Amino acid sequence: MPLEMNVKDRLFEVRTAMLDEAVRPWRRRYPEVAVRVSLLLERPREALLAAAADADLLVVGDRGAGGLDPLLLGATSSAMLHHAPCAVAIVPQPRPAA
Repeated sequence: MPLEMNVKDRLFEVRTAMLDEAVRPWRRRYPEVAVRVSLLLERPREALLAAAADADLLVVGDRGAGGLDPLLLGATSSAMLHHAPCAVAIVPQPRPAA
């Protein structure tokens, strides 16, 4: 197996563990909510639009330019609002304590 494939497999493994850890507390808090978690190593816009094709709700973060100006969204969040075939929830990052 080429080294490049091993690196990609390892990246997928590490990112999957990070995603599972991030979602775990929410699954515990809201066990009645069905959640499908997918990790894809491709362009976010295309991957999210494909995932949204059969979804009732698409939840994305507000990263990107939104960190500089709370009235602006990142390119991916904005694209989801305009092009996703389902409802979209944009969740801001937690603000640091003052």
